[in-house]
Amino acid sequence: MFDTILDGDLSQPAHGPAAATDVFKSYIGAKIIKARPMTKDDFARMKGGIPDPNEENAEGYLVEYPDNYLSWSPKNVFEEAYREISRGEKDLIWPMLYDATTTV
Repeated sequence: MFDTILDGDLSQPAHGPAAATDVFKSYIGAKIIKARPMTKDDFARMKGGIPDPNEENAEGYLVEYPDNYLSWSPKNVFEEAYREISRGEKDLIWPMLYDATTTV
């Protein structure tokens, strides 16, 4: 049902915030980020918090966006969405995105 609603087939009613008359358009996004492996608990500590003992200390990544926003992403989600860029790609795009003081 989800796929048919996304493709514009309104014969199936939508649930939740999407009304049956809403047609979803398809989008793709791309961004260049910096990341390194970090567990969920280590991210909580880094942000000044206390890890929740009732939650799994999952593997993941600390993610830094070009505007310096930091977030954490579970390993499987991150690895499905991103791939490491090559040295050649870095040399090509980095001067356009960051100033000369930014580390590649």
